Amino acid sequence: MHLRARGRPPFPHSVRNFWRRGAMRMASDKNAMPTLDTLFGGAEISENEITLIDDALIDEFPGHPYRLYTGKRHTDLLDSIREFGVLSPVILRAEPTGRYTLLAGYNRRHCNRIAGNKQLPSVVMYNVSDGDAKLIITHSNRQRGLDELLPSEKAFAFKMELEGLKETRREQKKVAAIEALEKAVNADEQDDSGKLFKFEQGEYTRDILAKQYGLKATEVQRLIRLTHLCPNLLDLVDEGKIADYVAVPLTYLSEDMQAEVFHQMTERGYRVDIDKAELLKRRFQEKKLTADKIADILAGKETVKKVSTKSPVVKLQPATVKRYFTRGESAKEIQTTIEKALALYFSQQRQEER
Repeated sequence: MHLRARGRPPFPHSVRNFWRRGAMRMASDKNAMPTLDTLFGGAEISENEITLIDDALIDEFPGHPYRLYTGKRHTDLLDSIREFGVLSPVILRAEPTGRYTLLAGYNRRHCNRIAGNKQLPSVVMYNVSDGDAKLIITHSNRQRGLDELLPSEKAFAFKMELEGLKETRREQKKVAAIEALEKAVNADEQDDSGKLFKFEQGEYTRDILAKQYGLKATEVQRLIRLTHLCPNLLDLVDEGKIADYVAVPLTYLSEDMQAEVFHQMTERGYRVDIDKAELLKRRFQEKKLTADKIADILAGKETVKKVSTKSPVVKLQPATVKRYFTRGESAKEIQTTIEKALALYFSQQRQEER
């Protein structure tokens, strides 16, 4: 049942005006995130009215990627809602069943329920597709700043926005760029020209695309792969126990092999670095990865010998120098003579081979 504010509103007009002024400022600021009106002009908003909706009628959006606040941030929001109520309305999508789907405002709703309130100040949107809903969710949370999100939240938010863009077929060039980026998740698969993403009109490079998300290009690539990581290993990434670039090779393992890696790390206290992760990936691709092999790799019993790329340092013995250089030549003169002798030697060798 819709309960519009009648008579004395449940929250001051100044709060409504504050929310509206914020939207107007965003619309006038070229660098600000676009408003819902500019992003989703086809969707209908309930006359921009703030409406009280029964909390019992509100459902979460499936696959919502963001976690609820914890610690001081949660406490501060809860204290504010207990004292002033929900100052900024949540965004809901009206469903044909008469229920509503929550698109933005998960923390406000959570704290509002803890505070004992049964109704939630809301802006209700109508005729919103699933694709548009996903874009609303990701855009509204991006206003928080990606630096505030956990790696897993960033990864699945990026994935959700990709799905939203595909479903709505909006910003076609951006969709093509992200799809191309999905196919180039490893640095060794990147186009050396740096022009992987080109279009007939305009150009999206990796750097431009990454900048839209406030990330580096390598971070965007890692985010795409992290969505293939099992939940337990992803938790270790969020906790900082596995670096995201180390986790990327692990995403190529099967679910059961990932589970075994997690088991070995937690039960035996093993750590995984980039060399171990790459070796695990290689053995899996060679179909040689087993539980015992995982244990050997994580324990450091099996390693890949690194081939040095440095040239060997060769020193001449004093006796050799005295034998061929008797006129007090300088070090530079000796080096020049040796280079000429080597050039002559290898030239003769090539002639003999012919």
